[in-house]
Amino acid sequence: MISGLFFGFSFAMGALGAAVLGWIAERSSIETVYKLCAFLPAIRLLAAFLPSVEETKRYVSAQQLGADSMTSL
Repeated sequence: MISGLFFGFSFAMGALGAAVLGWIAERSSIETVYKLCAFLPAIRLLAAFLPSVEETKRYVSAQQLGADSMTSL
């Protein structure tokens, strides 16, 4: 059941992306859309440098522990 939700979400995002790219193509040109799509993989490269969820959880819990110990003084 959850796989159906993921497939539905991914198809809906693809449809929205196609509509946006079509709107951009109508406003400017198809060359602009090709150039824009050429940079889309760069977003993935930038996302590789985002911190992991586990790192973020450890950082937040360490910050909370530090704040709790400072307020108890």
